[in-house]
Amino acid sequence: MLSTLKASLKRALDLDLRSLAVCRIGLGFIVFLDSLFRLSNLQAHYTDFGVLPLNVLYKLYKPTGPCLHCLSSSYDWTIALFIAHAVFGLMLMIGWKTRFSILASWLLTVSVQFRNPLVIDGGDVLLRCYLLWMLVLPVSERFSIDSRKNKNPSTNNLSYFNLALPLQCFLLYFMSALFKTGADWWPLGTATGYALSLDAFVTPLANG
Repeated sequence: MLSTLKASLKRALDLDLRSLAVCRIGLGFIVFLDSLFRLSNLQAHYTDFGVLPLNVLYKLYKPTGPCLHCLSSSYDWTIALFIAHAVFGLMLMIGWKTRFSILASWLLTVSVQFRNPLVIDGGDVLLRCYLLWMLVLPVSERFSIDSRKNKNPSTNNLSYFNLALPLQCFLLYFMSALFKTGADWWPLGTATGYALSLDAFVTPLANG
């Protein structure tokens, strides 16, 4: 009975190590691209010559977490952080010094988001949540440089932490649906028209 229960629990909680590795590669690619895109708006978003100088940031949106980007607004310091951010994203993709690259990617992701909270959205918050979950999951067991050095790769992946990624994704869509149960969404449906008219998100298809 106990062995059957354990086997059932393992099937319910187990995540294929290959799927975790693909998730790691995807997140590393996103971190890499995110750092490059933000670097292209360096002056406008992350220096004292842009929309949110450091003195204004501390007055209106005081950072509540680690913010290396807040230590200085000089070009050299900011560029160095973005380059390091991109490098750690690449390290995460190839699975080299994976735990360290995850921690560094998470730290710099949180840092740049606190530096300018005016240019982030829910997707940015989700990215740092996923990076944090990566720290407690065996994401380097497959498709990584680190796995080549491991002579005893993990085969038993039974862990309650395995529920973290699916649960995070489920809660994202569940809460999103929960907020769309008001009269404006159903039965009136006027909120749909408002959502499709937002210039920040609208596409040519919506305008058509």
